Amino acid sequence: MLRKLALSLATLSVMLFAAPAMAHAATTASLFSGACGAGNTAGSAACGPDGKGNTNPLSGNDGVIIKITRIIAIIAGSAAIIVLIVAALKYITAGGDSNAISAARGTMINALVGIVIIVLAQSIIVYVVKKISN
Repeated sequence: MLRKLALSLATLSVMLFAAPAMAHAATTASLFSGACGAGNTAGSAACGPDGKGNTNPLSGNDGVIIKITRIIAIIAGSAAIIVLIVAALKYITAGGDSNAISAARGTMINALVGIVIIVLAQSIIVYVVKKISN
């Protein structure tokens, strides 16, 4: 059960964070260059400055995209840490049963891999968003 949860968490993290960020990182054009450069959009809420030096409140340094991904990363990271703690408790209480020990060890490894994926995905998203906002 916990192994499936950890694997699902890792897969979800990759789908939500890494894959879209890497796909967008391959393009060189800004995501909002066409939308914010046409007509009277320079002073609009989406394209105008926000008073903090950010030129775009959607994809700026502290924009909506960064805030949403930060919240998702915190939730996924918290779930991975809970899975890690539960797996560690199962490892401690295995009582010498080799099947229980190997299952708990596998779950702990999956949870740690999920945490690494979450951190890397968050870093990639922040990097890509900062690149497209400049």
